[in-house]
Amino acid sequence: EEQDKAINANKDAIQANSTAIQANADAIKANGDAIKANGEAIKTKADAWDTAKKFAAVQEMFDDQTRKNAELDKKNENQDKAIKANGEAIKANGEAINTERDQRVAMDNVLDKKITDEATNRANEDKRIEAKFDGEVARLDSKIDKLDARVEKVGAMAAAIANLHTMGYDPEAPTEIAVGVGQYRDKTGMALGAFHYPNRDFMLSFSVSTAGDEFMGGIGATWKFGRKSPEELRQAEAEKAAKAKLAKAEAAKKAAKDARVAAQQKRHAEMLAARTGK
Repeated sequence: EEQDKAINANKDAIQANSTAIQANADAIKANGDAIKANGEAIKTKADAWDTAKKFAAVQEMFDDQTRKNAELDKKNENQDKAIKANGEAIKANGEAINTERDQRVAMDNVLDKKITDEATNRANEDKRIEAKFDGEVARLDSKIDKLDARVEKVGAMAAAIANLHTMGYDPEAPTEIAVGVGQYRDKTGMALGAFHYPNRDFMLSFSVSTAGDEFMGGIGATWKFGRKSPEELRQAEAEKAAKAKLAKAEAAKKAAKDARVAAQQKRHAEMLAARTGK
């Protein structure tokens, strides 16, 4: 902005100097015209004036005009120097402005490139992160789907194993084979089991199940404790029979009581009907 002001001031000075030069040129021309007119006047009055006086007057006028022309030339020379100096200053200012403009353009280009590179790097990084995130989500979804399928198969196999049951101890047939089928959602499981009684107080069990490509198996053992002696068994049977007999007697007693109540109710109803009929 300061340079623009200086340039404008120089332009105004040049314009003023040009105007002054033109004015001086016009004055010179006017002076020439005046000299020419004076000469013609001197020639016209030559007969009336003395030759020496005429020459002296003309010489004085010529010298005065010469002095004025010298002063004007000096003034014009100073103005030319000022105009030249102003032109050089304007040129220097213009070159400085162009240099600063070029530097700013170069800096702007560098900054624009940095901004573009940063935006490109960020866009590439965002794409990389998004692709990685999508890949992780897809991998996790796949694992969850596989886990769901395995859970459903395990549920089907567990349901199949839960349907394996023993019929109890039989000394004549101590080994049993059992088969079970289980369903969980859309998965079906099959199970095979075996039970063996070496004696009535110990049992071995084995089971295996499958659902698709999944397998499950197990082995178990069961012991029975606290078995009663023959005497305790006979006593328990006697107590059981006594309880059954008592329960039967109580039932018979209750039935007899219910029969008596029913008979009384019937008799009272007949008596009431007889009285009502009278």
